[in-house]
Amino acid sequence: MCSSDLTQGGYGVAMTVQDKLRETINVKDFGAVGDGVTDDSTAIQNAINSIASTGGVVQFESKNYAIGTGLVIQSNNVVLRANNGTYFGNIGPSGITPTNVNFFNQYGGTILTWVGSSGFGDMLTIAAPSTGPAIQGCGIEGGLLLNGASKALRGFVMISHRGGDFGEILVADCQTRQFEFNCYNNTVSATFPVATWTSIDPGATQHNHFQRITASCWNQESAEGILISGNDVFDTSANVFHEVDYIHKNGIGLNFKSSGGNVIHMVFGYRKPGGTGVGVQLNSGQSVADDPVTN
Repeated sequence: MCSSDLTQGGYGVAMTVQDKLRETINVKDFGAVGDGVTDDSTAIQNAINSIASTGGVVQFESKNYAIGTGLVIQSNNVVLRANNGTYFGNIGPSGITPTNVNFFNQYGGTILTWVGSSGFGDMLTIAAPSTGPAIQGCGIEGGLLLNGASKALRGFVMISHRGGDFGEILVADCQTRQFEFNCYNNTVSATFPVATWTSIDPGATQHNHFQRITASCWNQESAEGILISGNDVFDTSANVFHEVDYIHKNGIGLNFKSSGGNVIHMVFGYRKPGGTGVGVQLNSGQSVADDPVTN
């Protein structure tokens, strides 16, 4: 293949050999508008579902996509390609403080904003089917911002997934938790009942690589930032986080439960003035699969 074959892929990024070997689709071709008002969740989910059986890339543009229903990935090798924001800097006194409605627009890039019911919904879930086995190879390219708008229940949820590569993800102002890495779902619903693993394939969340995750509870002061957990059988282990940032007040910033062998190269934490929350908590000594002190 000559160099001229690696031309623009129609999305403002040069195509690689890997791109040539996997299907790439754009959410706009499924009807996504990205005006921050129109509910694009059905269009985006249809785009994801269209490559569920084969794997591939779902391309987003530098727009604000309103979603009223949580997006779900439950198959292997589905990658969301987001456009980098203009500034993924530190949140806190030495960086930016999300105190106004224009905060998210200032980031630019690809934004998902929750417009669904208050106190309901996980914005983006990458989860194995409840009967197993674990799924693998999903990821996020570029930088993706999830704005819970103080209404979504949780932001980014990963359940029993491994072997994925993720760029920069920022989740802000979900009511309960911004990030959850687990091997089962705490929110029981028709879509995600508590996992009952029937396969010999382990249900642990393992061997994922994250460039940077940022959790902001600026407007949801009692919410939790990041949970890394599991149960008595499986856990969240052997993942690599190059950078973890969190801002909180009365909730836990970074909460380790059943987990082990995770590597975090750098942690930046900021507790708002007057807060009573815990920055980093290790829930060791419980009846769980792994002691979090091994992280």
